[in-house]
Amino acid sequence: MKRNLRLLFLTLLLPALLCPQPATARRGNRAAKVSTMTGAKVYYSFDHYANNPKVSRTYISGDMMRAANASSLLRSTPWDLSKVTSEITSLLSLHTHSQSTTDLVKKDLAKVHNSKNYEEYMNVASTTKGTKLMVYCHLGRNNVIEELLIFRFRSSYCSRVVQITGKLKKEDIGRIIHKNL
Repeated sequence: MKRNLRLLFLTLLLPALLCPQPATARRGNRAAKVSTMTGAKVYYSFDHYANNPKVSRTYISGDMMRAANASSLLRSTPWDLSKVTSEITSLLSLHTHSQSTTDLVKKDLAKVHNSKNYEEYMNVASTTKGTKLMVYCHLGRNNVIEELLIFRFRSSYCSRVVQITGKLKKEDIGRIIHKNL
């Protein structure tokens, strides 16, 4: 009887020990890549920042956005997503605090700017606050914005990128960017 229990235990335990680990969002120091791990449809990928320690990355799914809608979390300065959460399928926010990484973000901005897939919606520079804000839209059928890219630069070392996917309208941009930058 004991021999049968040991044999049964070994037959159940041995495959578990020999099988590879299941795929997870994080393994060691590797961060999840938004376009591959979440299934979010993005037209410009920022996955090359996934393992960059100089970039803070935050990903929020559409379901989490809708759950947070009842709180004041979505009404921060200078963004307000509370009025468009039902239209958002995902949000990725990147924040840098280094000259070298901000230079990389500026290269991404140039690629987006030169791409025929994006329409520039806004380009504003504030001389008093030293900030620059650029907004680009990837339009789908019926002029629905499927992806909204917001680039914000403050000084030469600080940048922020917000990538919003969903089904937005151009008037929604004014609801999102509602305060003086």
